[in-house]
Amino acid sequence: MRKNEQKRHPLLLPFPTPPYQEPPTMIRSLLCLLPLVLLGLGLPLPARGEALVLVHGYVSGYRTWADSGLLKTLQEAGWRDGGGYTAGGPEGLRPSRIPQPAGSRVVYRADLPSEAPLPVQAQWLKVILDAVKTNHPKEKLLAVGHSAGGVALRLAMVRNPTLGLHGLITIASPHLGTDRAVLGRLLGATPLALFAPLVGADTLNRSQELYQDLLPETDGSPLFRLNRSPHPPAHYISIIHAGDGLMDGDALVPTRSQDLRQVAALGNRAVSHQIQGDHGLTAADGVLLVRLIETVLKEPIPPGEASLHPPPMPAAPRLPR
Repeated sequence: MRKNEQKRHPLLLPFPTPPYQEPPTMIRSLLCLLPLVLLGLGLPLPARGEALVLVHGYVSGYRTWADSGLLKTLQEAGWRDGGGYTAGGPEGLRPSRIPQPAGSRVVYRADLPSEAPLPVQAQWLKVILDAVKTNHPKEKLLAVGHSAGGVALRLAMVRNPTLGLHGLITIASPHLGTDRAVLGRLLGATPLALFAPLVGADTLNRSQELYQDLLPETDGSPLFRLNRSPHPPAHYISIIHAGDGLMDGDALVPTRSQDLRQVAALGNRAVSHQIQGDHGLTAADGVLLVRLIETVLKEPIPPGEASLHPPPMPAAPRLPR
């Protein structure tokens, strides 16, 4: 590449580029004073870019964020849709569109093999997060995970502490496990598993290792080990779905299991918010998510390490539907 040529994205058509010329000293000086001039006139400074990655849950996909209306809520709050990153296949990681430039607020959606074991999903998440960081160097990176996606994100952070996430927000995630995983394991060991493919329910067989990963934590279980592993510095926030009031939590995950404050390695490093709603994503999640993101981006990453024996936590504040 000659000195006067600019690097172009390989998917863009080439077009003539004028030779680069160093601006005169006076112009460079005026450009340096531009932020002060804007402040003096009471005008807003150009927004610093940030990147947000959304991770779906079990038997779901990246379209769930659009179908639930949550992506639209983020766009109305000023986030640009950067498309999705699909994991797997012979081609490896595949972006659905040209990566968005740095210096803007961009939301990306991960598309994972949701029936795969958590370590496999965590490995793909590292690849996706690294790709986003490459497109947005020196910018704050946040991640939001729904259901099992939130646990996979946390595992990726623990196994790769230099990922550099500014914050993690989980929605209805089974951090302490779920009895539905117990049921899935039991059904997988019965003759019903043999007939599952005949009725289009072969996900039961394909998900056996994932069910093992999501069993309620007991001594030595995958979640027991994860929840007692050092967690890198970041903001940790959980959105708890409290169901309709007739049961503890939503239909799939108990309230306590959704609460990141109950994770032994986090304790009072985490913050939780509780809303009414079943396990799926809701409009209330989007409204709360926008508020939490704005707050987290203004705050530095909190220092300190958590005790492995967190004190009893009060109930998370309830927010209106």
